[in-house]
Amino acid sequence: MNVIAHSLLNVYKLIGRDDKAGLLEFVPGSDAHQEYGDTLNVVLVYTQAEREALEEIMVSGSTAADVAGTVKVRYLGFDLPAEKQQQLLTTGVNTADINSIYYVNGPSENTFHSEATRSVEPMVIKMQKLPKGGDYDWIYGFVKAQVAQGIGLTPHDRNFYLAAKLYFEPAAITAEEDAEMRDGDNLKEGVEAELLRLKEEREDITAEEKERAQALLKGKCSQCYALLEQALQDVGSSMVKLFKKNPEQLAKLFMSVVSFEDRKLGVDGKIPIYLDLAGYLHVYMRHVKEMKVEKTFEHKDNFQWAEKDVLMVMENVIMQVEDEVQRHFEQHPGKRYQRYGSQSVYYLGDYYNLYIEPDGRISTFFKSKKKRPVV
Repeated sequence: MNVIAHSLLNVYKLIGRDDKAGLLEFVPGSDAHQEYGDTLNVVLVYTQAEREALEEIMVSGSTAADVAGTVKVRYLGFDLPAEKQQQLLTTGVNTADINSIYYVNGPSENTFHSEATRSVEPMVIKMQKLPKGGDYDWIYGFVKAQVAQGIGLTPHDRNFYLAAKLYFEPAAITAEEDAEMRDGDNLKEGVEAELLRLKEEREDITAEEKERAQALLKGKCSQCYALLEQALQDVGSSMVKLFKKNPEQLAKLFMSVVSFEDRKLGVDGKIPIYLDLAGYLHVYMRHVKEMKVEKTFEHKDNFQWAEKDVLMVMENVIMQVEDEVQRHFEQHPGKRYQRYGSQSVYYLGDYYNLYIEPDGRISTFFKSKKKRPVV
């Protein structure tokens, strides 16, 4: 363990640069001591501009930040009330109020300083499907409980809920739900497709229904083809051009589009925060190296993550702001939520900008370009 005296610069060097947890011990009688007590266990919080400025100072050898000043921190304990935790994030503490900092002097490397692509080694938990679609019983029960609790569902999950209720509890369907799932006398295609998929898994489907399921799948493929064609044109390509240039990449793109279903990234909010197919294509074809097909967006920073891990990163970023997003839509219905520039969200060495539409759909999500200090 180490104990030291402080300035903005050495606080950054000790625990801020590598996102180390630190126990701050305050000077008796100081403002921070009176507000928060003897000690706080925290992680320092910087905007990208603040971090880059401190990096430049370190490289240049300047003493510009070798003075006391305010640092914002995220509290790691459980005892402080929510308003004081928020105060630490917005107002922070003055380093002049810090008597000592205790931290573990172990190896740590903040990936903010790295340009390498990272990946996560997954922990695979094998599960065995129940025969004849038996898992749909508990899946429907889970979604039904979410609806009862007022938790928002993505459009795809809502289609599944209506289809499963029609299958398991047709007598319990309300007049509002019946109107929602129908287009005139017929089921809407999204609900019908989910119902037929459920019936096929349950081995409770007729030959005529199988034909209808195939027709719906063919229609979905046509819609996906059109969406992908538009997305390719938006980045300066087309299905024909990409087929001539890289048919394997086109096949991979098309399969990923056909198999894509709305991905919910929030947990339990009234408004579902999710990525739909249009958002997926917009984000991935501009900011994921493996899915870029032309040089139109080569100037944009790629995610420094393997393609398979990008959704995990998005989920963790959304997790940090979900409560704030829900409050925003409650207070400003119909107004888009956005975090960008100095308000971008920090996660594992990178700063992310995002726009979320009033229905919870993520329309834009990208990593801020980093300014590298001149050595």
